[in-house]
Amino acid sequence: MTSARQPCAVPVVGVLLLLAAGCATTDGGSGPVAAGWSRFSDWTAQAAGQVARLVQDDDYRGQVMASVRSWFGDVGAGLNARSIEQIAAYADEARQLAAWAEQYEALSPYGAWLAARIDYYEAAREAVERIPESARPPAAPAPPPLVLPPPPPARPTGTITVRAARPALPPPRPRHAPPRVSVPPPTVERQRIEAATQSDYWRRKVATHPLPPQAAGLVPRLQAIFREERVPEPLVWMAEVESRFDPAARSPAGAAGLFQLMPSTARALGLSTADPDQRLEPEANARAAARYLRRLHERFGTWPVALAAYNCGQGRVAGELKRAGAGTYEGIAARLPLETRMYVPRVQETIRLRTGKAL
Repeated sequence: MTSARQPCAVPVVGVLLLLAAGCATTDGGSGPVAAGWSRFSDWTAQAAGQVARLVQDDDYRGQVMASVRSWFGDVGAGLNARSIEQIAAYADEARQLAAWAEQYEALSPYGAWLAARIDYYEAAREAVERIPESARPPAAPAPPPLVLPPPPPARPTGTITVRAARPALPPPRPRHAPPRVSVPPPTVERQRIEAATQSDYWRRKVATHPLPPQAAGLVPRLQAIFREERVPEPLVWMAEVESRFDPAARSPAGAAGLFQLMPSTARALGLSTADPDQRLEPEANARAAARYLRRLHERFGTWPVALAAYNCGQGRVAGELKRAGAGTYEGIAARLPLETRMYVPRVQETIRLRTGKAL
């Protein structure tokens, strides 16, 4: 957008300045026409300066947002690691980054997305801490500590302290190194993965979470939509896992809304992802998600397999079912990404907690 605005805005102002200079000479430079055009010349000069500053601001905004989005992408990519130790190593950074992003208007949608995934990092870390290595190899050098930009200052107002309004943009991404971890023996790795993917663990984990603030107002509306689409109503609680019921949540990979629909999936389900982005409308997002879930269930036959496909893609799940010669989630779980193996029991136990029903 910046490159398209800069070449056209300034020349237009320049033409106006030339016209102003030419017209000012028509009455000798001392009459009312000259005075009027002089004032107009001053105004156009100020406008040219403002245009230049806006162009620079847009450039800065684009650079900062690209930098910080890549930071979210790096942390989010940690969930795709094949090593549970790598996921665990991102736990502190993920929590700090999510909390920091909430302070900035431009980043709060990404913060909401990351905050909904903190449980995965913490589950990995708890498993690593609970199951130590019998013979630990020398640890890789620790990366320098993460230094986050300071939060906006609080300002006193009488006896109540009120935090200043969120700034529109954050400072540029601070320098940091991705965490490095040692690789444990295969038996230890398997034990840790099993600990982080058990339903019993997730039943205890989700029980510690309060009801998301927006859930009470949204759940009845979403249930009506799921009922109309012939999908089990308890599945509306997937929105707690996907976005914590924040309609504005957005991932660095491009997913958006309550149920985190990717652009291609949303368009295939009839939603616009341009301006306006219908994924950010709770009802539209929910209806598309319900239709997608129904199609996944019709294709795979069971809800656990449909949930796995929702998380890591139906192509991946279909391929693993074929290679394993299986028809159940348990038959392919060990072949799926670690995030998916935590996602399925997390959704199931969230539904059990909120509705008292098993999926």
